[in-house]
Order: sequence, then structure tokens, then C-alpha cells
Amino acid sequence: AEYDLDRERAAAAHRVIGRTSVVLCTISSSYQLNNLRSDFDEALKPNLFALVLDEAGATPESYVPMLLHLGSENMVLVGDHKQLPPLVIASGGESALNGTRVNRSLMERAIDCGTRLHPLWTQYRMPAELCRLVSRLFYQGMLTGDSAFLSGSRMKQEKRAHCLRWLDVVGCEIEVLSSKANLEEAIQVLHVLSKHKAARVEPSSVKVITL
Repeated sequence: AEYDLDRERAAAAHRVIGRTSVVLCTISSSYQLNNLRSDFDEALKPNLFALVLDEAGATPESYVPMLLHLGSENMVLVGDHKQLPPLVIASGGESALNGTRVNRSLMERAIDCGTRLHPLWTQYRMPAELCRLVSRLFYQGMLTGDSAFLSGSRMKQEKRAHCLRWLDVVGCEIEVLSSKANLEEAIQVLHVLSKHKAARVEPSSVKVITL
């Protein structure tokens, strides 16, 4: 019998789509799910049970209609509205956004309306000193570090004398493509490191965080 490659390819696609229970995609490519529905109407499940939006605190509300169009029964917002806000670029610069709230996320709107949160208060990245600072400034002192992570960290407590320093920088930010930079900050860091050459500071042990 003659082997029909196109027919077998289509049958295989239907089998894969029919067994699919999880779809991973970016927001901008989510429209392809509707294309799958039109191409594999019988194989694809008619409705999504849950849509999980990662980095919801940094996702502009203007993206939400694209997600609602998918017809999900539930939407779970995962993110932190106290971290970086949505990036919205206006032709008139940042001043054109003042008072518009277009750079607000759906997560922030939900919190403003009193939606109950399910916070995770244990972090696994920052050393204890930095965690205490961030916790006090932004999380009412509730954020803590995992004890196993802190005890196994390469930055042992006894080796971290004066690990957190504040430098007063006068320089101005400049725009670099879609980001920003402050040359004076870089100069200050180099100045501090140059004074520690006698202490044999290894470049690989230095981490710079700008706030």
C-alpha cells in the first residue's frame, strides 16, 4: 500500500493535540492557540481550565484582553507587584504616562481592589543582610531567607564584614536603548574596589546591585 506521508503527519498532529493538557506560550504567541482550535477542533479540548500568568506584576493591563480571549475558566496571577512594574514606552517619554496608570498590572489592580493574596515569605537568593533590608523597606519585615540556603551560602557570616555599603552618587541617568545607566555609579564602584586591591579582592566575588 502506498504510504501517505501527509495523512500520517496530520494524524500524528491530531494525536499530539488530543493528548495535550498543558500549553506553554508567551502572551504575544497565545493567539496560536485559537489557530489550533480552528485546525484541530475535534482533538483540542474546548475550554482551558486555568491560565497561569507568570511575572504578572510586570505585565501591563493592556495585554490582558489577549488572555481573556482564550476563554479560560480561571486565571492565576503569579508575580510580585513590588518588584519591577510593567515596561510601557510612550512617544512623549515618562512624563506622558503621569496620571494615566497605563503602566499598572492586572495584579496591582486586583490588590488595589482588595483581592486576597497568597504570599510566599521565604526567599532563596539574597544573603541575610540584603534580605533584611529589602524585607524592612518593602515587605513589612515579613520576608525571610531559607535557613538551609543561608547556612550553605558561600558568603559566610564571618566573612561578610561591611558587606552592605551606601554610596552617595550625584551623577544623572542616561538612556541606553530601552534601559538606563549611570556612569557615575560605575566610577564610584571602581573607586571603592581600587582601594581594596591590597586586600586581594577577587573580581568574581564582587556583585553590584543598583537600586
